[in-house]
Amino acid sequence: MKRLLIVEIKRMLARRLLRVFAILAVIGVALAGVLAYVNADSETPFRITDLSWIIPATNGQLSIVMFLLGASFIGAEWRSGSITTSLTWEPRRVRVFFAKSFACVLVVSAMILAVSLLVGLALLPMMLFKGSTEGVDAAWMAELAGGTLRSVALTAFAAGLGFSIGSIGRNTAAALGTGFIYLAVIEGLLRSWRPGWAMWLLGDNAGVFLSGERQETLYASRSILEAGLIMLCYLSALLLAGVILFKKRDVT
Repeated sequence: MKRLLIVEIKRMLARRLLRVFAILAVIGVALAGVLAYVNADSETPFRITDLSWIIPATNGQLSIVMFLLGASFIGAEWRSGSITTSLTWEPRRVRVFFAKSFACVLVVSAMILAVSLLVGLALLPMMLFKGSTEGVDAAWMAELAGGTLRSVALTAFAAGLGFSIGSIGRNTAAALGTGFIYLAVIEGLLRSWRPGWAMWLLGDNAGVFLSGERQETLYASRSILEAGLIMLCYLSALLLAGVILFKKRDVT
């Protein structure tokens, strides 16, 4: 399994879309750092403690991109016929499926951790010369670490979700279409039709998980742990459906 996982990680790293994202991420973060430094106001200095929300918010916005990367990874495998090649070398389909899904999640997690580090480094000049260290203590560092790890977990979840739907639909477009319809149409309709169901929706639980704060509504209450477990259940159900279909249907 270890050798198979390494092979799939290399496949993921070889994806052109992933490399394009990496290049754009470096350019975007560097440009943001320069603009932030140039536009910094000495009367209202940047507070280093703001990183505790800047990094998670940045990573959270990248969840959609990670969904696309996860879907495109397995979608390209189906389109190019690499699935057949993989099964020729390793005929145990369940192992192949989970090796691919784990590789996707691991690579995405590593990428988002790298983006988090880049954001901090890009803002470092502004922190040193135009910023304030007020409020930086052990509690803040714990908050920063927690927010960063939650945002990494959220993007990994998004990649796994894209991978699962892409595997079920056997192409990238199926995952993108499903994701768009669910987020843009279905969730909105359900919130309007059954407001009490809102805390069971994917978007609401993702928001609670990323915020790090318990959410109280008129209809329900949701903690970070509960939101994370609900998201994990949804992902597990899709992965289970994906692996069952992958095991049973023809791959040619």
